[in-house]
Amino acid sequence: MAIGNNLKRILSENKMSIKELSIKSGIPLNSLYSITKRDSQNVSPNILTAISKTLGISIFDLTLDVDRMSEEVHTIECFNDFLASLGFLVKPIITASLSFNPEEAEILAKEAANNETLPYCEITKEGQEAIILTVKEFEDFQKSVQYAVQYELNKFKK
Repeated sequence: MAIGNNLKRILSENKMSIKELSIKSGIPLNSLYSITKRDSQNVSPNILTAISKTLGISIFDLTLDVDRMSEEVHTIECFNDFLASLGFLVKPIITASLSFNPEEAEILAKEAANNETLPYCEITKEGQEAIILTVKEFEDFQKSVQYAVQYELNKFKK
């Protein structure tokens, strides 16, 4: 799902037509039709800004790829299940102060995803010291484990 599909969904939720959006935002109707029909992923920042301001949403709402994100979440959940089968526990790091402020927690989560130094998760195994990983370290760890498992599977197939 790209910007065009997100825009169609948001317009539907707001009970607004493409024509109404064109009038309110000043964006040519043909440009908006083009975005929605082609499910375009490449839209100028000026148009994205105008759409988001008119609809009262963030640019992130327009550009979020929900389908890809759900695939990634599924992959991470499977990976966490795999680690759990080996006796490991993976839990996200959220400080107590953030649990009372959802907006602040959302901001930190977005920052953590774009910052290689912020703590992301803690991996523990009973009786052993916890390991704290950043997003980048977790992704690298995940890829390494997946590679190792694939390597062993390939050896088994031969």
